[in-house]
This record gives sequence, structure tokens and C-alpha cells, in this order.
Amino acid sequence: MGTSGSPVQRDASTEECISNGCTMDRNHLASEEGFTPEQRAFMTEAIKEAERAHEEGEVPVGCVFVRDGTIIARGSNATNVTRNGTRHAEMMAIDKILAAETAAADFSQCDLYVTVEPCIMCAGALSLIGIREVFYGCPNDKFGGNGSIMSIHVDGCSRGCDQITHNHHPTTSPLGKTYKSTGGLYREEAIELLRRFYISGNPKAPKPHRKVETWVDRLTAQVGGVTDAAAALGAAEN
Repeated sequence: MGTSGSPVQRDASTEECISNGCTMDRNHLASEEGFTPEQRAFMTEAIKEAERAHEEGEVPVGCVFVRDGTIIARGSNATNVTRNGTRHAEMMAIDKILAAETAAADFSQCDLYVTVEPCIMCAGALSLIGIREVFYGCPNDKFGGNGSIMSIHVDGCSRGCDQITHNHHPTTSPLGKTYKSTGGLYREEAIELLRRFYISGNPKAPKPHRKVETWVDRLTAQVGGVTDAAAALGAAEN
């Protein structure tokens, strides 16, 4: 169920993207290989959410939750506008689903499409709610919880969460579930959005005392097709 109480059906742009192979008006990229037209279409919708975040001065990360081929919630970063570091795209969308479905919310048949690998916090939340599968664009080699730093999708949320207390009685029952996670779907597009944002500068970020290599620098240096991104970042800072 969507936030209005009824399923959020695929809109015309999603249907057109599926029927056209979801090339997003770009050349077919190597990162698209192995993904279905429908998977590419849903990631396209996540990228739209990231673009909306960028327009609003937020770090451009977006996502959609899909159940039975239907988008049931959308989310984009809102950490700047809310001044709350937990308001990541995934958390925003999860809150929408919980508000609409309350105790009946079932994530076991849900897939997440998100432009950047979930951070450790979000990966833990996805484990706890029992998400079925995650598709992401580019890796997050600083905070990634789906393989880059931690592998919560493989370990579940038991590591670090296995000692909990209920009414002052400790238990070692593991929390959370494992889930399948696949990266690389429109990775270049996700990196390009981040590159554009960090070139202009995050208006809410603290000013560094020295030049710091960002994870966007490191990623763009590795990706064909946007190999000039690191140079562009350096030019913008000089």
C-alpha cells in the first residue's frame, strides 16, 4: 500500500522506460548488463528522486521501494533541510511505508532500488525490517554497509546487535535477516550526480582545514566514461 492507502502504480515514464529498454537517453552502459528492463526502470525512478534531492540542496541520493512490481514508496535525502543526520533516503521511504501500513507493514516481499550503497545505519535497518533484495548504483567505500565496509546484508544485524536487553534481561538472539544485494546498476549516473553536488559544495558541510580526498574522487577515478570527474573536482577547488 502506498502512503495514500492505495498502491502507487508505475507512472507513464516508468512504463515507457520498461518498453524502451530503459536506456535513459544515454548510451547502453556496461553496468546495465545482467539487469532486466524493469530493474533498470525502477532504478531510473530512484535516480529521479536523487535529482530532486540535488535540486533541493541535499546530497543526491534517492530510492524507491517496490512490491509486486509496484512502487510503494519513494525517498530522497533530507539531512540538510531537517538538520537530522538519520534522514537518509531509505529511512524517509521506510517511514512513509510504516505510516501507511502501520503494524501490517510487510517488507519480506519488497525490493529496494537506491542510487548509492546503503550506509551501515541503513543496511542495519534494512536487515531489521526484513527487506528481500537491494539494488544500488555506486558503492560507498567510506560508510557502505552492503560490502564496502561491513557486509550486513550477509551477516544480518546480529554483529553488534546480538547483546540486547528486554526488561533488563539480556538475550543473545540475533536480530535482523540477511538479504541479497547487487550493485552497479547505473553506477556512472549515481556518481555523476554526486560529483555535480560536491563540485558546487554541500552548503551544510563543515569547512575542511585542508583538501580531503572524497570517496567520489576515488570512485570517479575508477569509472570509465567519467574519468575526468576527479580532474573536474580538482579544478573546481582551485
